[in-house]
Amino acid sequence: MSDWVDLLEDYALLIIKRGRVIYKSRQAGIIPLLKAIEECDINDLKNSEVLDRIVGRAAALLIAWFKATRVRAITMSKHAIQVLKNYGIQFEYIQLVEFIHDKTRTGMCPLEKAVMDIHDPEEALNILREKILK
Repeated sequence: MSDWVDLLEDYALLIIKRGRVIYKSRQAGIIPLLKAIEECDINDLKNSEVLDRIVGRAAALLIAWFKATRVRAITMSKHAIQVLKNYGIQFEYIQLVEFIHDKTRTGMCPLEKAVMDIHDPEEALNILREKILK
């Protein structure tokens, strides 16, 4: 396994820039990415590297919003890859899945579904903020 995978044993999300961790969270899901956007300076997030356990389309759109240069994930959806390719963001994953499942594993994650037809990261950010704050 890669060194970056080892880092994700202790954290669900790490955002790194120039070898320095600028944001970290043990909380799973999309909320840590939203918190990073709220709490970090956009210039710190820009051109960073994101290590996340799971990256679906919703996460990929948020990452595209702050213009990270690379994403590494344990699990990544094909929908996330479409977004990352569109925005020229390098990516690496261990497991590729069709889509991110909901918590019961009976369907698609509601946040991934909410942004399935969204291509603009700013619009996705607004939709995801609204969904999370409900």
